[in-house]
Formats: sequence, C-alpha cells, structure tokens
Amino acid sequence: MGRHPELKSKTKILTFIPTSEEDIQLAEDFRRLCNQDGLKAHDLMLEAFGLVFRVHHWPPGNPQLTLQTCLEKKTVSSGKCGFKDCDRLSVGVGLFVPKNQIFGLCGGHFRVAQGNLKVWRDLKYPLKR
Repeated sequence: MGRHPELKSKTKILTFIPTSEEDIQLAEDFRRLCNQDGLKAHDLMLEAFGLVFRVHHWPPGNPQLTLQTCLEKKTVSSGKCGFKDCDRLSVGVGLFVPKNQIFGLCGGHFRVAQGNLKVWRDLKYPLKR
C-alpha cells in the first residue's frame, strides 16, 4: 500500500515503488518508452506533472473548481451547450477526455476547449444540423 508524500521531507526526491503486478508492468513499459524515444524519465515525469497541475488549476489552485464540475450531462442532440448554466445553442462538439463523453459547445466554450487540447479532443465546428 502506498503512502502519502511527506510535505516537510528533507529530500526533494520522488520515488515510484510498484505495489502490484500492474504497477511493475507500467514501470517496465515506462522504461521502454523512455529508451525507445531517447527521453529521460525526468522529462516525461515533468510533462505528467504539468498535465496534472493544469487539470487542478495549480498553483494556486482549487481542485473543487475543475472543469469537470462545470459540466453537466447533456446530449449533443439537445442543441444546448454542455456547460452547466449555459443556455446558448451549441455550434460545435468535442470529446471531454476526463469523462470520455461528447458535449455540445457554444461559440465561447468552443474557443475555451480549443485552448485546452489536453482536456478536449476531436473538436468539430461548425456543427451540422
């Protein structure tokens, strides 16, 4: 079982210790990926940290106000934007990666999604009706 990181640790080293067969396989695949692409594990980990920080709006951040809480489940056929409290008509669609769902997007929210391509994929504009 893993433990929480110590915030006041004297060393600034992060370590990944596999605790299951899946973790062992993941660590081996990670090493192979680094060797295959000629990358350092340090560089890939920095990229992963950056992705996590963007999702949580860190620093400073408020993990309770992530993009996931702004969306409500609406179907694209409803014609309304998929963002909560937005009553504008959708002009495009996009795949919201964290929930793996497709949402309709109004013009303003479509531009927001275009600016965050790590969270949104397969953006289509204009929406054909």
